[in-house]
Amino acid sequence: MPAACRHPGHTDFNLADRLAIINLISTYAEPYDNNNIDQWFELFTDDPKVMGYMGANEPFSVSGQAFKDFFRGFLASSIDEAGIIPRHLVSNVRIREQAADQAEASAYVTYIPLHKEILPTPRTKEQTRITGTALYTFQVEKGQQDGAWRIREYTVRYDQGEV
Repeated sequence: MPAACRHPGHTDFNLADRLAIINLISTYAEPYDNNNIDQWFELFTDDPKVMGYMGANEPFSVSGQAFKDFFRGFLASSIDEAGIIPRHLVSNVRIREQAADQAEASAYVTYIPLHKEILPTPRTKEQTRITGTALYTFQVEKGQQDGAWRIREYTVRYDQGEV
């Protein structure tokens, strides 16, 4: 990727690739939030990596097979006894840089594990256990074999510190 970001309003990019990247990032949460982890893994390259930053804590990093093991376990532990699965709300998708076979994109993501006992009128952050918003930055690449864009790695930065 070029070191300097170009103006966000430039039009010097491949439109079909741009739409595919936006669709990839916009689709990020759907398979995961529908308990289809194998379909979610298809959004990633064969050796995916995630880095997470939560306030002033040391970042964590998981990659390769450990990435898959971690997220299988995390998803399973997130589903409550009634089968309610948390939701990710992905917004403000922005392509920061785009080349022929790689790109950087970002999006704001809110993770909401909602408990059935407080439905239909949740009142507080504690009652809904809203984890909070985070800025996700994605490094994506275009497959040479099939031309599909996939997430190679991404970083999660939570906007707020620990409570």
